[in-house]
Amino acid sequence: MIKVFDFLNIFNFSNKVNEVFKIAVFPDLYPTDITISRQNRNFLPDSDTYAKDKSGDDPSEIFKIREYAVGDRLQNIHWKLTARKGLAMVKEFSRPIGCNAIFLLDIRKEEFPAEHLWEITFAIAYGLLEAECYFYLSWIEGHSKEIVRRMIDDVESLYEAMEELICMNISGYDKSIDEIYQETYSGDAQNVRLVLDTSLNLYHNGNIIYAFDDEAIEDSLSGLHLVI
Repeated sequence: MIKVFDFLNIFNFSNKVNEVFKIAVFPDLYPTDITISRQNRNFLPDSDTYAKDKSGDDPSEIFKIREYAVGDRLQNIHWKLTARKGLAMVKEFSRPIGCNAIFLLDIRKEEFPAEHLWEITFAIAYGLLEAECYFYLSWIEGHSKEIVRRMIDDVESLYEAMEELICMNISGYDKSIDEIYQETYSGDAQNVRLVLDTSLNLYHNGNIIYAFDDEAIEDSLSGLHLVI
């Protein structure tokens, strides 16, 4: 039964609904401090997708051609265009877009502090985006028991994945999601592997790096500083 009120809460009407709706209530977003190491920032995965706003070092794709500037490498001069224009022109190469990190949610229990888990997930995922680290967010969908993997490369894709995650069916499973992911995507190579479990422990490449206090989530997240 749904009851709808007017703006002043004076009049209302009721309507019986025979369908079940799931509504995603997004958690509060707490700021986190995440730093991406030089090694992981310079990691360039194999990808057929290239950044539209940043150049890189992939010679297989040209980002743009511009006039020569002091400091440009002679190897990057576009000789044919230079000869045609009578002006030195250089090539800027493209930057592949790929995921340097995988963020796995290990939800093997049906009873867990869901609100806190979503808050931590949302904060860390947003922090990775702010640090300009594209990543996969992955979990096991309870009804189908299948692994879900979503590429997060902007705020819109994060909100879409969080809505899907919050509204999913939850059911336990036997193996860790880390094992399931490596079996499913055995050919993938991400330098950073983060795992968050229902005990609110955060792992980085197999080692626990933070245990969140479920009674002080805001303080834990606001004081969090990760270097990955």
